[in-house]
Amino acid sequence: MIKKAFIATIACLVINYQALDASLVLVLNDIKTSFGDVIVIDDMASGGVSSSGFWTSTVSDTNSEAGVVSFTGAIGNFTANITTGISKPKIGPNRIELTSVQVSGGGLDGGELRIILIDTDMSDNGYTFYSEITGTTTHYVDLIYSGVDTENGEHPASFQMVSTQMGLEDTFSYDASGPNMAAGNSGFSMAIAAAVRHSGEADVSSFNASFSQVPEPSTIMIWSTLGCMALVGVTRRRRM
Repeated sequence: MIKKAFIATIACLVINYQALDASLVLVLNDIKTSFGDVIVIDDMASGGVSSSGFWTSTVSDTNSEAGVVSFTGAIGNFTANITTGISKPKIGPNRIELTSVQVSGGGLDGGELRIILIDTDMSDNGYTFYSEITGTTTHYVDLIYSGVDTENGEHPASFQMVSTQMGLEDTFSYDASGPNMAAGNSGFSMAIAAAVRHSGEADVSSFNASFSQVPEPSTIMIWSTLGCMALVGVTRRRRM
């Protein structure tokens, strides 16, 4: 219940509701100003460019590749912003990446930029979910959540939280694993929601966040070690 209420705080970004037509979506908003949402939809995705789920694009995608969505420009008190989201078919399967750089320029409080990346139509591969965020900031960066919606939707408040970490400072790195919430599901969506909180003019933040359904790093290491041991054993037997 607490998780759902917490995730619902990101729903303030929602301004448009349309018929379902899923695609990769990037949403940005400085919630301390009246600037409004910037909504970018992957314009190379099959099925069209103008709407996706209940999202309707407000600006054009500046990246011409399928599975990549980008925005460059000012948003509210953030005078410089470069943000890119990546998903299938560019990477994958079941993996999304969000990279962003922001500089605040106006206003005494600097602003709070909310950023969401959402993609749908994932298919369960049996692994757990893994979330990671790294970067630098002169104030704070929040991983509001990385999450899964087993109904394959795009509403920010409908995602089940896999990981969250608030108040990341300076040079930061955070990662977490979560259970397979999409077990046996042939259609689910994945999302990363982040916030950049600046305190004044000329604050700078940059981060890279990833969310994927893959074997845990420790599991990969164990299997790699076992594989190396097996290879050594085969080599020794051949020499004998």
